[in-house]
Amino acid sequence: MPNSTTTSSAFYDFTGRQLRIAFLRASIIKNEIAAMGIALKGGLVSPENAIDHLIEIGGGALLTWGSSNE
Repeated sequence: MPNSTTTSSAFYDFTGRQLRIAFLRASIIKNEIAAMGIALKGGLVSPENAIDHLIEIGGGALLTWGSSNE
């Protein structure tokens, strides 16, 4: 049976991994927003299409995959 130190270490490892994943997801969303801003300024995409794209990207980046989503 694991002792409290082992359990605590596993918890912090898990938490650290989740924080790194959240940071990467936030970075993806930030880059997508910046890219859409450039595309909007250049007239390459309509505001409606930009919003739809950001919703798709943001929603996909924020989903956590696991048994609850299957």
